[in-house]
Amino acid sequence: GDECLNDFHWLAERVVVLVHADLPRVPARVLALYLDVLAGGVGAWSEGEAHEFRVVFPPATESEIAWLTNRESARVDLTRADLLLVGNALNEVCNGVHIDDSEFFARLGASRDEVRVLLRRVKQRLGEDAES
Repeated sequence: GDECLNDFHWLAERVVVLVHADLPRVPARVLALYLDVLAGGVGAWSEGEAHEFRVVFPPATESEIAWLTNRESARVDLTRADLLLVGNALNEVCNGVHIDDSEFFARLGASRDEVRVLLRRVKQRLGEDAES
């Protein structure tokens, strides 16, 4: 957890700043968890305590961080043909080409079941049978 970010008694410096040159290049779910741990660490310190913890990312990462932490929704305008293409690609990844379950998450950043849920949502949007 983030308890290690709540104990800086061994540091003489009052302000502790963790500076990132970029977002870590890990799967999206891992990065979202990392950001959540950092946010918990930052939020655990109250004003006037012995230490203050800050986290800094480059401004160019702001939109990706917002998306990963669900602070804003991502919206994309797609034509029906585009959405059909996305659905076909998701179907192929879930049911066509063979990707071992052990590799699926590492390669796609989501479990096969999570991708199938997204595929069902795409099919529903297209007005197709979500079970096919």
